[in-house]
Amino acid sequence: MPLYDVSKSFEENVAHGPFFEEPLPDRDRTRQRPVDFLGFSLASPIGVAACPLTLSGGIRLLSRLGFDVLTYKTILVRERAVLPFPNVHVLSASKIEVTLANSVGMGCGAPKAVSVDIATARASLQLGQLLLVSVYGEGTSWPEIREAFARAASLAKEAGAHMVELNLSCPNVAHGIAWDTEDVASLAAFVARQVGDLPLSVKVGVFSDPCKLRAWLCALARAGVRAVCGINSVKQPVLDAAGNPIFGATREYAGVSGAAIRPQAMAFVREAKRVIDEERLPLKLVATGGVMQAAHFREFLAAGADLALCATGAMWFPHVAMDFHRETYGTR
Repeated sequence: MPLYDVSKSFEENVAHGPFFEEPLPDRDRTRQRPVDFLGFSLASPIGVAACPLTLSGGIRLLSRLGFDVLTYKTILVRERAVLPFPNVHVLSASKIEVTLANSVGMGCGAPKAVSVDIATARASLQLGQLLLVSVYGEGTSWPEIREAFARAASLAKEAGAHMVELNLSCPNVAHGIAWDTEDVASLAAFVARQVGDLPLSVKVGVFSDPCKLRAWLCALARAGVRAVCGINSVKQPVLDAAGNPIFGATREYAGVSGAAIRPQAMAFVREAKRVIDEERLPLKLVATGGVMQAAHFREFLAAGADLALCATGAMWFPHVAMDFHRETYGTR
């Protein structure tokens, strides 16, 4: 049974989920060696990307299911409701793979409630685990956008985040990779100054132009960013058999995640790794997109990623992390 019930609204899933009725697995760490990531000693290099599941309740469960990097769902500096039900639709599914369409929106609780929930998520972590908080800033001008990002990042830091991730990739963001390279660098540098010694990561989407990806990575490194994560769900029309938008007339486009985007995610990792090596950039590389099985984690790590995360895979196949530990380290 998936941890997230697509027949229920996002609010119902938060209130009553995640849906997991099995005994929590015992984890044998005796054969695992700690992994250093930006000074953090991690129990393993795998985890969960931001997704509808990753508020405090979901993070607490996922931490006990063997995911060691936990990304809190994107926060803002103001309260905003998620989009109306339906929010998640199954495009295809089998016993080993699933592709979803997501139309949740950039919903967020009130700042005080968010701060408490992040602190609760941090307190639920086990030894060797890391809390990454995804943030986004709204505004009609660059000063407003920078300030909103910085305020959200500061909220995350004060609440207990180990790292902050600037979300420049979600299908719901206003601009994303269409932003000018220097503007993005200016934004990242501004936030980096505000959060001080807290490591900063940037999450990106698909780049159709390899030259722009190279320019972004070089600019982000100069701005003080410590890691880059890619890719997020891919924005595209999601229609039923009759050609009608599945999520309603005003929501033709949605984010597609899961198995269908794994080739794009792997292509991103290989190209980003090539650029980082050629330019000798001080950037860590975090991979996500289409991890359904333990072998997929290993494939991303072998391609050059420092960490490998999943979202749809964690929602649908909650034992995938423990499978990775057992197959990789020989633990039971």
